[in-house]
Amino acid sequence: DGKMMAQAAQMLGSALFQSDANVASSDNNVDDEVLGNSVLSGLTSVPSITTTKSEIAAVLLNRWEDELRQLHELGFLDDHANVEALGHLEAANIGVDSDDAIKVEQVVDFLLQGQK
Repeated sequence: DGKMMAQAAQMLGSALFQSDANVASSDNNVDDEVLGNSVLSGLTSVPSITTTKSEIAAVLLNRWEDELRQLHELGFLDDHANVEALGHLEAANIGVDSDDAIKVEQVVDFLLQGQK
């Protein structure tokens, strides 16, 4: 039951974060009425969780910058897999009401489990 809750939290967290990233990356010169409508539409509909593998939102790269640098130093160079693991672990924490920081060791364990 806890695993299903964590997966649901991950999906919701990813969708909400992607929605926030889309709103944040919109043109800063947009007037308030258009921005307000964009925000409202983001709140009333769930965005697609799928993203293209070719690009990672700059917001995510900035958010996980320290962790990604540490993972690179350890030889984990696939930022798509790294960001996915970081998001998954963060969502799992949210699913169990934990605000603990994600540790690089947790990410390494998660990535190595995925390679089996």
